Amino acid sequence: MLFAAAAFAGDATRMTVAVDVPAVTLVDAGGKRVALRDALAGPEPVAVQFIFTTCGTICPVLTQTAAAARRAMPALRVVSVSIDPDEDTPPRLAAYAKQHGAGDGWRFLTGSADDIVAVQRAFDAYDGSKMRHRPLTFVRAWPQDAWTRLEGAFAAADIVDAASVAGDAALGRRLYRDGVLASGDGLAARAPGGAVLTGASAACGACHRASGYGGVEGRTFVPPIDAASLFAAHEPRRVDRFRAMYQEQLSLDAMTRLRAATARAPYTTATLARALADGVGGDGRAFDAPMPRYALAAADQANLLAYLATLSARAAPGVDDKEIHFATIVAGDVDTGRRDAMLAVMRAWLAQRNADVARRAARPPNPMGYEDDLPDANRTWTLDVWTLTGDASQWSAQLAARYRERPVFALLGGTGDGDWRPVHAFCETQRVPCVFALTDVPADEHGDYSVYLSGGLPLEARELAAHLAAAWREGDRLVQIASADRRGSVPAAALRDALAGTSVPVPVDRWRDEGGSTTVVLWLGDEALRRSATKLAAFKRLDHIYVSRALAGDAIAAWPAELRDKTVLIDREASGDALPHAYRARAWLRSHGAAGDAEATRLATYYVMSATESAVAQLLDRWSRELFIETIEREAELVPNPGPYPALSLGPGQRVAAKRCRFVGYGDEARASTAVRSGL
Repeated sequence: MLFAAAAFAGDATRMTVAVDVPAVTLVDAGGKRVALRDALAGPEPVAVQFIFTTCGTICPVLTQTAAAARRAMPALRVVSVSIDPDEDTPPRLAAYAKQHGAGDGWRFLTGSADDIVAVQRAFDAYDGSKMRHRPLTFVRAWPQDAWTRLEGAFAAADIVDAASVAGDAALGRRLYRDGVLASGDGLAARAPGGAVLTGASAACGACHRASGYGGVEGRTFVPPIDAASLFAAHEPRRVDRFRAMYQEQLSLDAMTRLRAATARAPYTTATLARALADGVGGDGRAFDAPMPRYALAAADQANLLAYLATLSARAAPGVDDKEIHFATIVAGDVDTGRRDAMLAVMRAWLAQRNADVARRAARPPNPMGYEDDLPDANRTWTLDVWTLTGDASQWSAQLAARYRERPVFALLGGTGDGDWRPVHAFCETQRVPCVFALTDVPADEHGDYSVYLSGGLPLEARELAAHLAAAWREGDRLVQIASADRRGSVPAAALRDALAGTSVPVPVDRWRDEGGSTTVVLWLGDEALRRSATKLAAFKRLDHIYVSRALAGDAIAAWPAELRDKTVLIDREASGDALPHAYRARAWLRSHGAAGDAEATRLATYYVMSATESAVAQLLDRWSRELFIETIEREAELVPNPGPYPALSLGPGQRVAAKRCRFVGYGDEARASTAVRSGL
């Protein structure tokens, strides 16, 4: 260590330098040929060091300093270039990397002597001999031309400081997604036609979405602005543009821009600032009309750039080169028939898809290279079943443990009769999509990552409030009886809240006839409904009895005829065979051994898997959970709907697909109420 101390004697120096990275191809520790420019490309901060493995003074200290910097900043990538290529073979570099605990994100490169010298000269680090090399580290905070050169007695903190973009990425995220400046004021922008946008309407994410991948809105193509699209060398790919060009109705300007797309250089601080202020792209062309112009203060611009450098920069957990990992949830004491029905359809779907992948893998490669256009097609799917047991207060810990054991890309479907809030909270905290959970009581909180197939019992309560208010007679009474569990208490509370401010009185929550015409709403399960017949019969002037079909079971069939005639079912499901795609879905279920009881659950699960496969196919190689959710939003209305819900649709930020219910006289579909409301 005396020699190392001497080598690092003196103060550290720091200066900004321009580096023209040479177009050389080197070899990494695994023996793979790597273009140096590719190794240094990407949105993450990167550090370059020049070392050799038998060095006993400067190099071990440099390497450990970089290791400490990576512990402090996990996003930092390091490229260590050997300046002794004759000695430092790939196996020797691999051993050196292991010795110093270098993990993913750290590459050790060697190559020909001429190429190594060319790299050293480009960084102004060539001293004629490896024995004369100096303690140097070059750091680039984000993809632009300027590098920071550190020399001398610098520490890990100096590397981290040089690798940190001046802006605050957290404040940049708030600006991007919510349109809020660092000062707390709302963002303002001016559209080309002169209209002024403010706050969330001016936020970048309003058009480019949370993923940064943009999309198509109406006839307008919104280009991606994720980190790779902005800050890496951009070479247009036909697969990225196929959907926009051939499956959407774009404006002439948008189509012309797509067809004329050419390679362009990465954005720099200066060119991105010009794009925001003047609406001129990195290729020198003006942006299309919808793109606003922003007059950002320097601090806000730095914050935004810091966030953009991280936007969808890494593939989400749960995906590797061969598999996409999914899971589904069985929460608490779920009816075994519904649980088994859901799992049967999911497993049949995976079996078919994975068999298709195996067949494609066995074929000879296509000489036209079309496999490159379908990067998801050769990945098999896996499905874990996360069964949550015990009290709901224990579920958060169980979910966290399963996720640590094997992270998943998304949760598909899932079923539970009780408290779904722990699952919802887990998905929002971990940013894991939960797609179309089959629960009657969705979480109350709006989330970014939880999408529900139906609004459940709370939706029924809100629709019932509007239904009652539309024809309420002054002087009538409303009685509401609910079970103590969430399948009773949640819709009961939702009905009370929805009736506030209407002509309908506050519902009474006790069995008591106080005279006058009475309407009764029951949020009760099968057994409790059977026992309620006697109490209902005690009302002298009973108008209607409203019961959720999802809760009723077979109880109402046991009631006296005079009660059945007054009963109205609140029904979220399609009637009979109203949906033509149900026939196709049933045929698939039969042919794959997945038909059986609890058909509504089977059809709903079929839709979940159809929507998931459609969305995954459109991700291509962009493994962003946010993009997955955004694709689900767009595709929900386009995926064939086999039921059980009559209409399914989503949109930006919408988190419930089935928004309708109807009111049906018990046992008589022909006399069903025509009060079917959209609920939009």
